[in-house]
Amino acid sequence: MDSEEKRKTVARHLKAIDKIRTREEQQLIQQRAKQRKAGRGSRTRDRADWSEYDDDEPFEDFEPMRRDASEAALVGNLPPATLEHPWLVIDTGPRTVTLAKDAKQREAHVGGSPLPQGRPVVGDHAAITELAGGEARLKSIAPRKSLLERRDPGQVHRTKVLAANVDVALIVTTAKDGGLHERLLDRLRVAVENGGIEPLVVVSKVDLLSSGERERVESQLTELRASGIAATSTSSVSGEGIADLADELAGRIAVVVGPSGAGKSALLNALDPDHERATGAVRDQDRRGRHTTTQASMFRWGDDGWLIDTPGIREFGVVHLDADSLLESFPVLAKWAADCPRGCEHTTDPGCALKLAADSDARLARDLASYLKLRQDLD
Repeated sequence: MDSEEKRKTVARHLKAIDKIRTREEQQLIQQRAKQRKAGRGSRTRDRADWSEYDDDEPFEDFEPMRRDASEAALVGNLPPATLEHPWLVIDTGPRTVTLAKDAKQREAHVGGSPLPQGRPVVGDHAAITELAGGEARLKSIAPRKSLLERRDPGQVHRTKVLAANVDVALIVTTAKDGGLHERLLDRLRVAVENGGIEPLVVVSKVDLLSSGERERVESQLTELRASGIAATSTSSVSGEGIADLADELAGRIAVVVGPSGAGKSALLNALDPDHERATGAVRDQDRRGRHTTTQASMFRWGDDGWLIDTPGIREFGVVHLDADSLLESFPVLAKWAADCPRGCEHTTDPGCALKLAADSDARLARDLASYLKLRQDLD
């Protein structure tokens, strides 16, 4: 047997010894596990004595579990309460967001773990993580105080968030056939109110109205104010109402909503001449502007205010409401409905106090028709 064969023989023996050692170790581990399992069954503890139990005796207080901020942040994927969110999201893109803090602006990547709130939107307060090379990634979003939502075009029973943490929504509209499209105003008003945003109806382009049309519009605005809804009339051409509206918005985050061509961009230009936005020419046949804004965007305004422009959207989100919540958005209707029989649908139900009152009150009848139309959307 030469040296090479001897080396191979020794290697085979050593390998066999290792296998035997491994099997012995495995058997020992299994034996110890059986002993531990048998030991568990032999353990005994005193059974609780319930003979003296008193139902009325209060339980002893338990010491609460304590988590530090970093551990709490992992529970429910929520940001820790101590985490600051100093940056404001002022614009969004497919993979990045534009942020502002004081006089500074920067971009941050959107990626990593999904955020509990979903994708960031303008108005969000954000925290970021610094990356190599001076770049940053969005870390978390603070809980939102208010939401502006629209119906999701791809899923009609769901809504899509457009903006967050808004104080007041300017519902911009024009007069249609000499009057306001009140049903559309109701839809927009209900949507913003249920998102926690204060509505303010703004009739634009009043310089285009005849004296008779202007009288009818002012009458409708008076009715809105009487029902507790703030309303005003403006003209970006003559400047009417612009100064008073600017005073109302000072130091607040305001969003401008309304149908396409209502004059939202022109109104924002009048309020904020430093940030000129594109406006469409007025069509001769209906005296309306063309749609120009394509996505929600946010601009600093004044010392500490912000303005948010949105695309012209009619389908604002009310699909997440139930019938009772929707009725509460019409306080006068809710007051009369309190006298209706249980389960009343306020249509042809016998004994409906609301329907009976609406038969003799034109304003109440209009609000009831608007409520019933919105309720159909919920169904």
